[in-house]
Amino acid sequence: MENKKIVDYIIITFESKELVEFKVLEKIKEGYTLLGGISMAIDSGELRSYNNFAQAMIKYSDK
Repeated sequence: MENKKIVDYIIITFESKELVEFKVLEKIKEGYTLLGGISMAIDSGELRSYNNFAQAMIKYSDK
C-alpha cells in the first residue's frame, strides 16, 4: 500500500445542508477526499435557533 502525504485539511461548514453538499462536490472535483461523516449541530434557543452542518476533507499529494 502506497503512503500518501496529506497536504491540506479543511472543514466545510454552512447552516444549510444543500450548501454543504454543493461545496463538498466542488472540493471533490479539486481533488479533496471526505474524512469521516458529516456532523450536524442544532441549537433551539429561546431567541434564535440554527442548524450547522460540517464536513472534514483532506487532500493528498500527487506523489
